[in-house]
Amino acid sequence: MNNLMCQFKRFLFVALLVVIANKGQASVLGDLAASMQEGQWAELETLGFDGGSRLFTTRGNPEDAVYQANRIIDFAESGAWDPVSKQFMFLGAPHGNAWRFIVYDEASNTWVDGPLPRPCMAYGRNETNPDVDYCGGHAYDWNAFDPASGRFFHTYWKFGPEIDIYTPFNNQWTRSVTPPTQIGNLFAGINYRYGAMEWFPELNSLLTVVGGKIVKINPDANQWEILPENHEMGNYHNVMQYSPVHQVMVFGGGNDWDPVPENIPNSRDLYRMDASGSVIKMTDAPFNIRVTGGSGGSDPGTLISADPVSGHFLLLNKQKLFYQLDPMANKWLQIPDTPPISSHAVSAAISEYGVVMYVTGNKVWLYKHDDCAACVMYPDAIFSDSFENSQGSPSMISDTTPSDYQWGTLEVGGSVYIDRSFSFISIPDIYTELDYLMTANDDKNSTGINFINFTVNRDVTVYIAHVNDNDNKPAWMIGWTDSGDQLINSDRTMYVYSQDFIAGEVVLGGNEGGPSMYAVLVRAIDQ
Repeated sequence: MNNLMCQFKRFLFVALLVVIANKGQASVLGDLAASMQEGQWAELETLGFDGGSRLFTTRGNPEDAVYQANRIIDFAESGAWDPVSKQFMFLGAPHGNAWRFIVYDEASNTWVDGPLPRPCMAYGRNETNPDVDYCGGHAYDWNAFDPASGRFFHTYWKFGPEIDIYTPFNNQWTRSVTPPTQIGNLFAGINYRYGAMEWFPELNSLLTVVGGKIVKINPDANQWEILPENHEMGNYHNVMQYSPVHQVMVFGGGNDWDPVPENIPNSRDLYRMDASGSVIKMTDAPFNIRVTGGSGGSDPGTLISADPVSGHFLLLNKQKLFYQLDPMANKWLQIPDTPPISSHAVSAAISEYGVVMYVTGNKVWLYKHDDCAACVMYPDAIFSDSFENSQGSPSMISDTTPSDYQWGTLEVGGSVYIDRSFSFISIPDIYTELDYLMTANDDKNSTGINFINFTVNRDVTVYIAHVNDNDNKPAWMIGWTDSGDQLINSDRTMYVYSQDFIAGEVVLGGNEGGPSMYAVLVRAIDQ
């Protein structure tokens, strides 16, 4: 009954907003969104954000370096936009410090602090309060919103999968009851705090995912259901995002643990759930998928949003690689323009204006998507060592190391590296659509005569596109033929050298220094 009354009040509120809108009321947000072209980013200048100061908490030890560096958007993913109250909401916490619930109000173009759901969230670990009062942590992907009822949901790991509920119209938090014992036992054995949650309107439920386990929750009836299928993905730092246009949810990603950050195994697994609850495996993502980390360090991270116009998903990583995923066609496209932000942000779609709002460490941005009219196709099977080449015949290449390098086809607009946003702008016709290995530019200082390995099942010509000229190429390339050709990318010119190899293993050496890593092309000699 309370939920029905809440929805009725929202209905009256919506009717009032329609009347106001018809009188020509404007806003800084609405005016900026209306002025934007498709594919454009624009900074939204707001009051109270104060260059990102709103993202720091006031508790804890101000002299602590960790306190000074961390923000509430660290290890976080999603904010929420309420189309009725016209507010952006986000609840998060820096590492080891107090929480902050920040709210942007469109009418006043101002950020304010909202109430916290639990008293212990006001304390950091460096406070004099007893440890029992402290419940610091991160938001991860635990913020969700139901636009029909106007409820903002958040769950916090310290208390198990118990859900707090905020309603903007009365500025109050309530709390759902704790789940049945079976659900509590499930989450007691896994890293529940690192999961994700999203509202699925067609299922009238919250969905949570942690380490491949999905729980469906009806918060009104306090019904909790563990879905039977277990999905392959990382054990924690998972993500979840809903598209109202397509009425589908994508979820997955995450990572496992390793004491050495550079060795942490990350997941590219994503799944799509439709309104019937059916799940299919999507094509692997072009980069690792997981909740974004902090503003510094080596933590990978991916920010996922849903474009409110096309319904496609927009994915951005820390290297500013920007991709669109069409969940219905199961296709990835790379957006060629480099965005002004990295994935260290939280976001929410604003459907009435056709934009996505991104809150970064020092600015607030709007992005209006162009449905990828100028995007570059990212082939379905590029992520495997066994794929179809451009002529449609079975791949001649397998067993590639380093294993994170990616095979595709060479074309103008295509990516040069897996870890940079540079793209090719000029390619001689004779090299177009050859099998192309995207290397990592971070490997430019690699050494030795055995760095890249792959196997070919026929005789081939291998081309090295190197940024150094003939007098400065690595020693292991002595004897390679200078073709006189050049590949030009958005960063540098690359000089092309060639050598023939018989069927079997191909071994290439390190880059031996220089400004950029080389690239590899392969052509069958009978091609």
